[in-house]
Amino acid sequence: MLSTHQLTYQYKKGEKTFCFPDIQLQPKEHLLILGKSGIGKTTLLHLIAGLLPPTSGEIRVGDVSLSKLTFKETEQFRGQQMGFVFQKKHALASLSILEHLKTRLFFAKKSIRKKQIDELLQQLDLSELMHKKSNELSEGQLQRLSIALAVVHQPKLLLADEPTSSLDDINCKKGIQLLLNQATQNQANLIVITHDKRIKPYFSKSIVL
Repeated sequence: MLSTHQLTYQYKKGEKTFCFPDIQLQPKEHLLILGKSGIGKTTLLHLIAGLLPPTSGEIRVGDVSLSKLTFKETEQFRGQQMGFVFQKKHALASLSILEHLKTRLFFAKKSIRKKQIDELLQQLDLSELMHKKSNELSEGQLQRLSIALAVVHQPKLLLADEPTSSLDDINCKKGIQLLLNQATQNQANLIVITHDKRIKPYFSKSIVL
């Protein structure tokens, strides 16, 4: 469950203050956040992720208030309970798909279970590519690797920043369906921020900034 209350953020004193609507998500609920560039979508996502401290307001993930955590506790909580999918892929060229997933589990302090990894790779159609280095993958394969990295540690909150805006219509549909399926399977809240209105029909709950 995720909730935010009266969130605001100001990058520098004297600059514009971003004021965000309250968010209330029950378990397994998903949210689409739409808005044009510069409106504060990524800022809101970074606040929810604990990457930025709000100027005012509160963020709760489950029964945890992020503002009450230390910097180290926030990093640990984020690593274990949150997953991220970004428009720009953050894969290391020297690692294979399998090595990426094992590394993600290591940093999340989660046990490496071969059956779990095999099932995830099969669902994302990556099984035959598990030993391929990331620099050998196509754009679509890299996108599926990003989704695998976001969910392999079974987070309760899945955050996606413009995950489909650079994709054609067919891959846009595939990408958002994969995200929704993985979020549902992991009983996680999915929040997608985007200006891509093609994915609005896939969400029953949305807000426009």
